[in-house]
Amino acid sequence: MGIKLTERIIERLACEPGKRDPMVFETEQRGLAVRVVATGSKTYLAQYVTAGRKRRVPLGSVDAISLAAARHAARAVMDQVAQGTDPATQRKAKAEDAKVEAHRERLTLARLVADWKRLHLARRSARYRKLHPRFRLISFPRAFVRSGGVLRSIVRELGVLKLAAMNERPTA
Repeated sequence: MGIKLTERIIERLACEPGKRDPMVFETEQRGLAVRVVATGSKTYLAQYVTAGRKRRVPLGSVDAISLAAARHAARAVMDQVAQGTDPATQRKAKAEDAKVEAHRERLTLARLVADWKRLHLARRSARYRKLHPRFRLISFPRAFVRSGGVLRSIVRELGVLKLAAMNERPTA
């Protein structure tokens, strides 16, 4: 189904009962569509065919970007397809690169101690001042030391002081 989209037409679009995510395609800009979900939210997307497969690239929410901006973004996607590139594959590769970079930037013991010192958390209370020199000497399990990582969830849940107390060994 193709129509010339306007802001008013998009505003009136609704998902019919029993239908799942209908898409309304634009006649003015090839590949531009609006997907309407049952909850009422609407999203612009660009659809194209490459190597015999339909591919879709989300452009943004109807509430977030204008119709003119969506047309411009769809035109850019279609230009990339005309040049022989696959925008959806590039987008996935970029997301994977970001994931690898985030993993590289993960919290490590050395980074935790450096941040702790830099933010002067040792000066917050007498107990922190007392634990400051000992904190650097905490022996984490060897798996953490070998991998260089400290799980953020452990640090968040237990807190630095509880980690320190957990690693103190009672003398018998």
